[in-house]
Amino acid sequence: MRRVKCLILAVTALVLVFSVQSWGMEMTRKFSVGLDGGLWKPMFTDYDIWAIGYGGTFTFKYGVKENMALGFMAKYGQTREANLDSPDEDAGFTFDKKTDGWENLEFITEGALYYFFHPENEKYTTYIFGGPGIAYWKWQETFKTDTSTVTRVVRWPAKKGSDADSVKLQDQEVTLVFGGGVEYYPWENVGVNLGARVRYFTRLLTGFINDKDIVGANKNQGELDLAKMAPEIYLGVSYYFGKPKDTDKDGVPDKLDQCADTPLGAMVDENGCPLDSDKDGVYDGLDSCATTPEGATVNVNGCPTDADGDGVFDGIDKCADTPSGWPVDAKGCPLDDDADGVPNPVDKEANTPAGAVVDKDGVGVDSDKDGIYDGIDKCPSTYMGIPVDASGCPLIKPIEAKIELHPAYPPGGTKLDDETKSMLDDLAGRLLAYIEVRIEIRGYTDSWGTPEGNKWVSQRRADVIKKYLVDKGVSEQRMEAKGYGATDFIADNETAEARAKNRRIEIVTVP
Repeated sequence: MRRVKCLILAVTALVLVFSVQSWGMEMTRKFSVGLDGGLWKPMFTDYDIWAIGYGGTFTFKYGVKENMALGFMAKYGQTREANLDSPDEDAGFTFDKKTDGWENLEFITEGALYYFFHPENEKYTTYIFGGPGIAYWKWQETFKTDTSTVTRVVRWPAKKGSDADSVKLQDQEVTLVFGGGVEYYPWENVGVNLGARVRYFTRLLTGFINDKDIVGANKNQGELDLAKMAPEIYLGVSYYFGKPKDTDKDGVPDKLDQCADTPLGAMVDENGCPLDSDKDGVYDGLDSCATTPEGATVNVNGCPTDADGDGVFDGIDKCADTPSGWPVDAKGCPLDDDADGVPNPVDKEANTPAGAVVDKDGVGVDSDKDGIYDGIDKCPSTYMGIPVDASGCPLIKPIEAKIELHPAYPPGGTKLDDETKSMLDDLAGRLLAYIEVRIEIRGYTDSWGTPEGNKWVSQRRADVIKKYLVDKGVSEQRMEAKGYGATDFIADNETAEARAKNRRIEIVTVP
């Protein structure tokens, strides 16, 4: 029952160990001390008194390469037979009736060479080992008297027919050990081992020779065989001194380091790659300005540069040559409150309307002098003095496609009456406002008179109208005067009223 409890505890411990995060182990220039315990069984004897025993082993290893180590082991173990009520006379032993038990005690020291198959593995590695050693052993009996418990080395008689005295069952001999196992790394510098060893007892250096030689006999002759081999299983723990190899000194072992050439002093993540919190190209730990805005140009120390000294870092500054002392916006460009392209410090008209054309001093340009700046003025050629609306267009009604005038001409006359002059004054003002408009002045007569005479009179009347408009400021090149005579009647010429209608001036717009 006690062995079952121990087994349950061991299995539980293994589950807990293997469920935690693990670390790799690189062996070069590291040394470890360890302790393991397990069960062992001396074997290959004719006399089977070598029961399963238990013991513990101290281990020491020093890594000579990443996958190889030299080791030393010191083992103490025993096998035991208890409650022997009667001696085994045939075997040659002589026990007291009060014997409670007898046991084999062994102390073994061995050197070994270890080979690790997977030193780069992050969780575990398998390994083998082997080497020579020397074993010291003795058989002793323990029995109780009425007053005390006595322990003494068992004595063995010489071979039958020999005059030699009996000898103590204790000896030493050279051993060869071979084994292997798996080592799991639940924490840094800690390894948990599960493995097996086999020892071969060579019989070198033994004291049992000649008459004392009891090897190879059998119990029927009163001789005792000694064990030739002892297999062992064990569970143990090792602690490694020294740090894993870390070429770039970043605290992450080379075997786990995904960035093995990190500059000295740089901070790294769990994979050994350098951190750059502000993404300026200078690693944390080397960066003297660790909160540089993204996109800013930095110097070798990771601090942002500002060539024009405007407070906006190079790389972010969209206007990198701002004159010293000028106020700037978040992009590093000079402030321009009216958005006219001329910075505040040199803008002589700081509230220019949006969209207005300005000169180099930021003053709005008004080519037609109507009070509305170019760029905003939708009628940029308005004649000076003509009132305009907010878009710069004249506040005067447009010129009709055809204007018909009926001056009160005397027969053959060209003189203009006041009403006609008033209408021409209005037309002149509109022509001055809408300077892109061109007109043709057409003169007509009634049917009286000769065709030649009517043609001459109509031409003179058209010329008089043109001259009147020229005198009012309208460009002569925008007007053409032409007499059509007694043509294109609009009335029948039968009455004075009808003939008056035909005596007319038509002003029409032309392309």
